[in-house]
Amino acid sequence: MSTESKPSEESIQPENTMITDLEKKITELEKRVERLEKIIDEIYVLLRTLVL
Repeated sequence: MSTESKPSEESIQPENTMITDLEKKITELEKRVERLEKIIDEIYVLLRTLVL
């Protein structure tokens, strides 16, 4: 049995933590983008009503 090809638990754990942190940040960014899209939509509607 060759254990050289398998990464050790110590090397896997920080990577998993980093991935989890990145996933959290991505989720937060997605929420921010959704909020920005809503704000932009509202501004667009307001501008249209001003123009018309």
